[in-house]
Amino acid sequence: MTDPSEIAVRPSGTAPYLRAVAECFHRRPDAAGILQGVRPMRQGVPHTRIVLVPSSKNGGTIACEGRLEAALAKNLEIDPFAARFRGQPFSMPGPMSRKVVCDFAVQQSDGIYLVVDVKPSGQLASARVAERMRHVRSLLADSFVPHRIVTELDLERQPARQIRDQLWKGVDAPVTAHQRDGLLGFVRRGPVTVGQAREFCRSERLPVFAIEKLVIRNFLSFEINAPWGSKTLIGDRHESHSSARAVWGSVQDVVVRL
Repeated sequence: MTDPSEIAVRPSGTAPYLRAVAECFHRRPDAAGILQGVRPMRQGVPHTRIVLVPSSKNGGTIACEGRLEAALAKNLEIDPFAARFRGQPFSMPGPMSRKVVCDFAVQQSDGIYLVVDVKPSGQLASARVAERMRHVRSLLADSFVPHRIVTELDLERQPARQIRDQLWKGVDAPVTAHQRDGLLGFVRRGPVTVGQAREFCRSERLPVFAIEKLVIRNFLSFEINAPWGSKTLIGDRHESHSSARAVWGSVQDVVVRL
């Protein structure tokens, strides 16, 4: 039997692409723990690099085509507004009858679905690419599904990109409720630096990236106007902080918002 996730969804009935987006979340990782989309991973194709990104929101590892897709996958992994996401979720008829596969489907924390394409900004100047994006947006709009386009200008902005890359290391850190409360108790004496909190984690045998995990989970705030490092100030998310050098924020201030 053909797996429905491997074939193009043919428009029929009301809001067919809303149904297609919802159904893509039924897909599960393969035997190797890799969650692939409707387009199989390509090998040996010039200028195409497959990047495997570990993803708890996908229940395994997600296969991304190129560094921009991988960067957005990491962004979605730590984004508190993105509950789930899938790569290359479904196909649809494109202009000139060529099949189109969008890059990501996202279910936001409020339950709303949207579709995201990642494109180098230079490609959007191409009439062919612009027409394809207009076509996709039109089809999705008919099914009440918002469509977003993200470029390297969004993903590479610093220091947010560097901060996201560092925070992503904490995604799979196994922090128990007891360990979380202990680390929060230490931070509430502060604010303290990441380096000081890291020493506390070592002394208490907490996971090395427990700090990043608590930032992702929105328990901690931190200075967002400088790269993440040992001197970065962190504090309790629910307390106000002031510093002559720091602009305070939380994880939602450094992710690319969709």
